[in-house]
Amino acid sequence: YTPSPHYKDARGRLLNKIPFPIHTVSHIETNDNIGAVSVENFTYEGGSFYVDESDVYKNTFAGFSKVRKTSGIGDASESYYFTGIRGDASDHYSLMGRMRRQDFFERDGSRLKSVFLNYSHSDLADSRYLVQLDSEVSKSYDPTGEPRVSAIGYEYDLHGNIRTQTEYGEVELNDDGGFSDIGEDKKSSDFTYAVHENGR
Repeated sequence: YTPSPHYKDARGRLLNKIPFPIHTVSHIETNDNIGAVSVENFTYEGGSFYVDESDVYKNTFAGFSKVRKTSGIGDASESYYFTGIRGDASDHYSLMGRMRRQDFFERDGSRLKSVFLNYSHSDLADSRYLVQLDSEVSKSYDPTGEPRVSAIGYEYDLHGNIRTQTEYGEVELNDDGGFSDIGEDKKSSDFTYAVHENGR
């Protein structure tokens, strides 16, 4: 484990502005006892504490906005999370701790893939929210050609169950992580659910 104040940038500045230290998992070593040992190393930044001046019961550790995982052979992933940042129109208290993007890298640092996750949230009153994943957009990088972008979209019923899942095939990535469908290669799957005899 490594305490959060340990993480600093190249100029020695703290990467996590938290009023207390958080002990993070920084190294995992797995031994299968038959000769194979795998290693994963983690670094954290963007740690913050969420403060709501109108409701102190919401004040809480908001997590880290970025976590980097590096394997023993050098390939890596970087995961970005919502932390309820004020002033960010795409962030919200109800999304705190949910992943918003994930990037994958080869050992030489070249990017292999990026995944963008887009959510919506509904206010259920009394500080309760219904959060739903609206879409996943994947951008795969081809060293010999142009990146390819695909997407999956979700629609839900009144109970929060997935009603329709649409695979859009090739799409165009928007600046906000959303997408625009540019082809006619999409397919949809509809889901139905068993209902109790009294309708619940």
